[in-house]
Amino acid sequence: MGTEILSNEAVTSEDEKILFNDNKDKLIKSSERYAYFKENDVLIYKILYFITDEIVFSGYKDFPPYFYKSGGGLTNKFNSVAINNGIKNYLGDDFKGKIILEIAKNKDTHIKKTKTKIQIILNAQDWNKLLNLGMIAQFQGKSNANNSISEFLHNVAPEYSCYHITEGDEKILKKMFLSSLNKNMAKNFSTDELRQIEIFYNEVLDKNQVKTEFINKNIIKIREVSINRVINEFQLNLQKSTTETIWQRFFEKNIFIFDSRYIDFIPKFNLKSGRTSEPDFIVYDIYGFADIYEIKKADKKVLRFDKDHDNYYWSDEVAKSIAQLEKYIFQASENRFSIEASLKEKKGQDIKIIRPRGVLVIGSRNEFTNPQMESDFSILRSSHKNIEIILYDELLSSLKNLQNSEVISDA
Repeated sequence: MGTEILSNEAVTSEDEKILFNDNKDKLIKSSERYAYFKENDVLIYKILYFITDEIVFSGYKDFPPYFYKSGGGLTNKFNSVAINNGIKNYLGDDFKGKIILEIAKNKDTHIKKTKTKIQIILNAQDWNKLLNLGMIAQFQGKSNANNSISEFLHNVAPEYSCYHITEGDEKILKKMFLSSLNKNMAKNFSTDELRQIEIFYNEVLDKNQVKTEFINKNIIKIREVSINRVINEFQLNLQKSTTETIWQRFFEKNIFIFDSRYIDFIPKFNLKSGRTSEPDFIVYDIYGFADIYEIKKADKKVLRFDKDHDNYYWSDEVAKSIAQLEKYIFQASENRFSIEASLKEKKGQDIKIIRPRGVLVIGSRNEFTNPQMESDFSILRSSHKNIEIILYDELLSSLKNLQNSEVISDA
């Protein structure tokens, strides 16, 4: 076992302090156990008796919780063993390559594998999920703890997995889940936790082929809760100067509620090779037909007045956005086959680029202060064949109508 690094406080004399500081890097590099910040937000954590001898923490400005600062590993021994064995079960006994483990605040969870190494990158939230799985499972025994970790990794990247859950283990895992349900906890969930639950139950209901009365009622209830949340978030965003980026993320999450035809979206997809030409996102329906969305801020002006001709015309922001959408539609149609092939590889689904529709979300009807503005806006909007201009308050009204229809249906 290597020498542990002493802190400056542990050194008793001035001469020893100077000696320690002069040889600090050498001492660290020769040690088997240490943790140090390689960069401002990248911590290198040496660890013994684990599936890998080093963990990289990226995006961490402070020392991560649940770890000894000396490099001794996780403070909860049971958790350490469960994660260690869970990863081993996932990889299988035949894998002898190098394991690279990274916990990242700024990356999505994914796994890459070659013949000589495997890279496991866990988002910080997913890492916390693994810790929670280990903690919950420790009351059910070591085997269940290991299996819960293995199954999590299996669901992330099943193509690399050597883990096979047995029927008995599956029953135990489901029993663990059901036994953890407690209605008294419902009021204590955070917004993010409630969203995770919402996503989970939507997936459960979507995959259940038997549409019983119970399931149908829950679909209605979940839709009602989803719509209420979206309306509240929408109204909060309208009350403040929300950036385009935040609006884009909002629509990416909720586009399926605004328009139930869509089943998925592709953010920032480049439509032209050799140069960047990326709409905010592309959405497609159950038949694979795609539309292109551009999201602008809710407080952007929509119309300008022409005194000479006594009529209203598009503002510079709207005119530029329409021109940009026309360009995207042209590029998408021109590069149709390469885009379809790329999306097939990315999404595993046949997405069709056939006369895509452009949708611009911008501004609000609140700026229309007279009947002529209403009339000229209607004329201008109807003049575009391939592009639809939607105002934010129109979307809010449609959500409220949907909310009311759900309440009526539930009754």
